[in-house]
Amino acid sequence: MMHNSADKVKYIVNDLLIPFKVGISLKSDMPNNGDMSYNYPENEENRLRFFKDLKIEDKRFIRNRQIHSDIIVYPNYNSVQNADGLISKDFKDALMLLTADCYNIFFTTDNERIFGAVHAGWKGVVGGILNSMKRKFKGESKVLIAQGICGEHFIVKEDVASQFAERFSKSRIHRENNIKIDIRSIINDELNGCAEIANLNMCNVCNKEQLFSYRENDIKYRNLSLIWRENE
Repeated sequence: MMHNSADKVKYIVNDLLIPFKVGISLKSDMPNNGDMSYNYPENEENRLRFFKDLKIEDKRFIRNRQIHSDIIVYPNYNSVQNADGLISKDFKDALMLLTADCYNIFFTTDNERIFGAVHAGWKGVVGGILNSMKRKFKGESKVLIAQGICGEHFIVKEDVASQFAERFSKSRIHRENNIKIDIRSIINDELNGCAEIANLNMCNVCNKEQLFSYRENDIKYRNLSLIWRENE
């Protein structure tokens, strides 16, 4: 994993899914602390600097309007779709996620002919986004589970815990002074045996100096993560 910083841009690049790469923006000295969301017009400059420094300005950047669903779609190049996963066969595409605590999951399948990006918050995980992703797998598949809130910091109330208990191993729900759920382990459990899995083990709260966290009051700010294939 490479850490980079140039022209005020801060980010990480990971190549565990070679020949694809995954880039993750970090907090920086750019406008809004390097926020990459579409909530503020000045963030366009942040995104353009990020893409320029990655040397991928020639890519076609695709995002969804993330709605905490189980929906995974192929790009519609004319509009932003309501969905939480993107999948593509076109290596001109760079697939983007915008998150602050939810999990960023990237994958390749069909022997690297297909690639995808999945936004997996707790509602999406309970709602079946992981099953939707598994249905896209065929042939050799690889998964990178990138940043997302860790089990120590994902504290919930009984109504949320009961939804997880109905669907997943109760061993991933820890009841001590608070109710805590280990979503990363649940994701690994659900994908085990379906693909080769790698984890970055980056928590937004543990790494709040670098990553935005909704639970740390970054209500509208987001890190941008994306997957692309190197030009051949």
